[in-house]
Amino acid sequence: MAAPDLPQAALGAPQDFLAAARPQDLLYWVLSVGDGDTQLLILPALPDGRRPGLIVDVIRHAKLAKLLGDLQVRELWDPGYWHTSGAFNP
Repeated sequence: MAAPDLPQAALGAPQDFLAAARPQDLLYWVLSVGDGDTQLLILPALPDGRRPGLIVDVIRHAKLAKLLGDLQVRELWDPGYWHTSGAFNP
């Protein structure tokens, strides 16, 4: 059964998701790439302010590279501090 659409009033006012992200927030994306998904987590900030990332199941790199570039511009992650996990397809 499909979920009903929520009225806008139940969702609150639209806002910029990334601008609203606080250092203690966990940020999560699932990038659909057809026959598989790529998952990206930006973890809460460490005491020194760096935000480590976790990449799971990279199927195709293009969408992930675009998202990482956008996050770097906004300084929401530390490009030198990554963890990888999951299955990698040949």
